[in-house]
Amino acid sequence: MLRQKYLDSDVGITGANFLIAETGTSVIVTNEGNGDLTQTLPKVHIVIASLEKVVPTLDDASAILRVLARSATGQEFSAYTTFSSGPRRAEDPDGPEQYHVV
Repeated sequence: MLRQKYLDSDVGITGANFLIAETGTSVIVTNEGNGDLTQTLPKVHIVIASLEKVVPTLDDASAILRVLARSATGQEFSAYTTFSSGPRRAEDPDGPEQYHVV
């Protein structure tokens, strides 16, 4: 039932645990698949995040990801860590047609 809502949506709006400055990538970390559905199924993905979420490099984001799950839930790593770096390319099987970061 809920999956159909994602399939029917034109716009998916997410936050971001991190924004990686060197690549323009947004990162969300969840323990459920709804974040992935929100990012990949609608035609437009809008990311809303504040300035303190910006990290300089992918290495910086990786270091923080290693301690994020351990400090929050005691897990080695969260079940879903999704990196989004823009709209779907012609050869991509899925993903949004538009990607915006606010």
